[in-house]
Amino acid sequence: MTTPSATPLAGDAPPRFVPPAPRVKPVDPEPGRFVAAACLVGAIAGASLPFHELGLGMALTAVAVLTVAGWRLAEGRWRTFCLTAAGILALTPAYRAADWVVNWALLGAVLLAAIGLPAASSWREIGRAAWWWVAELLPASATLLIAARTAAVRRRLGAIGPVARGLLIAAPLVLVFGALFASADATFSALVDDLSRFDALWPTGMELRLSVAVAVTILVLALRAAARRERAEPAAAAATPGRILTRVEWGIALASLVGLFALFVALQLRVLFGDDDYVMRQAGLTYAEYARRGFGQLTAVAALTLAVLATVGARGPATDRLVRLLCAALCLLTLVIVASAWHRLSLYESAYGATRLRLQTHLALLWFAGTFALVLAAGAVHRGTLLPRAIVALTACLLVGFVVADPDRRIADTNVDRAIRTGSMDEQYTYDLSADAAPALMRLDARRRACPLSWLITSDRSIAGWNRARERANTLAASDPAAQFCAAHRQAPPGP
Repeated sequence: MTTPSATPLAGDAPPRFVPPAPRVKPVDPEPGRFVAAACLVGAIAGASLPFHELGLGMALTAVAVLTVAGWRLAEGRWRTFCLTAAGILALTPAYRAADWVVNWALLGAVLLAAIGLPAASSWREIGRAAWWWVAELLPASATLLIAARTAAVRRRLGAIGPVARGLLIAAPLVLVFGALFASADATFSALVDDLSRFDALWPTGMELRLSVAVAVTILVLALRAAARRERAEPAAAAATPGRILTRVEWGIALASLVGLFALFVALQLRVLFGDDDYVMRQAGLTYAEYARRGFGQLTAVAALTLAVLATVGARGPATDRLVRLLCAALCLLTLVIVASAWHRLSLYESAYGATRLRLQTHLALLWFAGTFALVLAAGAVHRGTLLPRAIVALTACLLVGFVVADPDRRIADTNVDRAIRTGSMDEQYTYDLSADAAPALMRLDARRRACPLSWLITSDRSIAGWNRARERANTLAASDPAAQFCAAHRQAPPGP
């Protein structure tokens, strides 16, 4: 009886070990000193934010959040730029009184910090960084509550991630569909109103201060955890996606689009940039009709063109000379269309006055123009890898410039100039402006400026609620007897 041979048969090979794809490594727990610093920032927020208007307390809290979240991280030019821009935006509550401007600034500061702390550079990294800190909110709250110290506990907390993401998905769905149900049924709407007025749902006093302190502490921990995440990605995710279309197919599609854009610009050039005389000569064409005609469509064209260019860069032969030339032509023609939209909006604004929505639309058009210019530049120098950071930097600079430009005051200046020129002014809209507009209102006659100026007087004189614009408005109102009279006999602003 023969003994079976242990030698493998010819052609057989021993099984080869295939290592698993790299994954995002769990983050080690933060040192106790950092957790203590985060709690200190939360305590400052709890003491300075509730029961005060947005002012110096909010600005200092936001700067403290950025400082602690970026504590002892490796320096780099990109991280330094993002955190510097975020810090400038975080100071906005100290010198701007318009809530809508402050909200945009604080949102921009958080997103810039989320991108800059992990030094995200590619579109994939920037996209992940934008939500990483949100995904870390629930684990950070659990870390704070039980003071996790070991990696094992941290790994257990990582299992909460799907729950956090599920809640984040559920929240907007419930809000959107709840609003639709409330608008469709009077009974459901009354239930929502009753719940919103139920005092037990809203914390007051010490409960509110404690809630704010905990929320800010969790925000610091979440930003820090997102910054320390490893950016290692599986090889399959890092691989270049396969192309679906060939050079010929992309060339035909882009050439057709370029031809359509060129035809539109050539035929509508006079309409795109028509002056005042041209508008008035057209039968039945008013300023409103001219400015509104196609404005939304032109803006949508710019947004869709960006989507086309992004698809070409991701799935098309972006290095092909013909494709690059067609993309450049598409960018140039789209810049003409963006300039047309800007011109139409400016005409409408000069005829009917400035508003916050129109000013924000100007900002959006500037962003489109700058983005297309960056795409052109990246294609010319063959440095497409720099485009994600360049667009983030453009967005940061535009947002900082928007805040520094004092939007409410610019709106008031434009409307006051129009009132001086034509004698017409939307006085009701003047009441909606913030204390930033006070210097512009002083250019009006006493009858028109007195009551709107009196509505800018604030009673919050605390250090936490101090704001440069409100302080200036109080000083101007105190020096105006008519404004003081209106403040003493204050009535509701005029209705529509």
